[in-house]
Amino acid sequence: MPDTPSNINTVNDNVSVLIIEEDSPAATLLPLTVYFEALGWQVHIAHTGENAFAQIERNLPDAVLLNPALPGMDGFEVCQRIRANFKTRLMPVIFSHTADRDIKLKGLSCGADEHQEIYEINGKIYFDPEGMKLSILQLAATSKGYGRLAITDLPTREYTETRIGELIQQKDWALLDVSMGAFDEYEEAFGFLAAYDLLRLTADLIKNVLSILGLGRQFVGHLETSRFIILVPEKQANDLNTKLKERFFAEIHPFCRSMERELEIGSTDTEPFNTALLNLAIGVVLGSERDFTDIKSLLDLADERRRADRAALIFNPASLIEQRLQQLQSRQGWALLNLQIRHFEAFCEIYDEAAAKNIVFTLQGLITETLNALSPDLQSIDRAEGNRFWVIVSAASAPQVREHLKHRFADMAFAQYYYIHQQEGFIRRNNGDKEDLMDLAVGICVPGETTDANAVLKMAEDAARIDQ
Repeated sequence: MPDTPSNINTVNDNVSVLIIEEDSPAATLLPLTVYFEALGWQVHIAHTGENAFAQIERNLPDAVLLNPALPGMDGFEVCQRIRANFKTRLMPVIFSHTADRDIKLKGLSCGADEHQEIYEINGKIYFDPEGMKLSILQLAATSKGYGRLAITDLPTREYTETRIGELIQQKDWALLDVSMGAFDEYEEAFGFLAAYDLLRLTADLIKNVLSILGLGRQFVGHLETSRFIILVPEKQANDLNTKLKERFFAEIHPFCRSMERELEIGSTDTEPFNTALLNLAIGVVLGSERDFTDIKSLLDLADERRRADRAALIFNPASLIEQRLQQLQSRQGWALLNLQIRHFEAFCEIYDEAAAKNIVFTLQGLITETLNALSPDLQSIDRAEGNRFWVIVSAASAPQVREHLKHRFADMAFAQYYYIHQQEGFIRRNNGDKEDLMDLAVGICVPGETTDANAVLKMAEDAARIDQ
């Protein structure tokens, strides 16, 4: 038997057991009933499969103790029907019978979780009371969702789907499908221990935001390791969506930056990890939108909206930086830098794609290194199209960041040109006699009275255009 869950006592005092036993052997029922009731458990009895399903419909038990030798619908068919029904498919089923190997194997093949021996000697019924108790407690704990992902202490996929199935039968609900983009890439860059820390922090953040909004008793679970499902009242969905993204940006990004500094990720000899991609993508589905008859259609719609939310951040960089600026509106002492690589288009016309990507990734690593050194407490990097980046730093550090980046990029660009000309791996597409050496234009905007996102973006872009 698997190890007993550490939180098995959560269900110890409130267990409901349905015993499905043929009518004749009252001697079998009596000792089981007496034992379970002595534990303070609720005991229900059914003598046929039909009667059992009628009781299950009225009151779903925590576990079923099933005799395979029933009149009419036998115990094997009862077990198969329990597993075929969405509402009861996770309900623990324990076969109770003598130690007959064939019956045990057939029961397990029908979907039974375990087999507990019950046998009669000289008219007395014998069974292992402690083994029976622990089996029921463990299986009941798992089916109620206490089989959790150890990292986050949240229910895993099976129970999450069960809760969603219950949800669509109700009114006034919203489902939020939440995932971290680039989680796999983060794990590859920093290692699985750092990824686990990130996952745990994100789960704690979700729980904390729910608590602050008065939703601490609402359900949170996993569909996948880095994908969460949150079930809340419909009117709370939009506020929760906004708060989760704000808190993730404010708390998780500094954690990732500190991890970069600790592990020295982002040096020019490796392709840096783009922490900006670690944003929460959230798909929201409201119960009032339409009637959902199955969880698949609901989860498909939530997944579609989550992917659309993610795509909006990846393929519409303005959307991402505007979101960041909106989150900073109430905060003082920050500056926005717009970085543009001048003559980058001409470079791309001359050299192949690999050379162009090398320049961009090298600059990205240079930005990360500079911000870690000069603005460790306030920083974000967002890649715009092609040769442009948006960078947020502390206002006090902005001039120094600007000068440091320009000088370092000039040195890097010269080195890259030299490297390219020395390597046969990079293909020069034309043999023009003159090349304009790339340099970096940096525009700074320190918001004053104007904190409108579009206005701040335009001022930073205008400053970059006139930067010499």
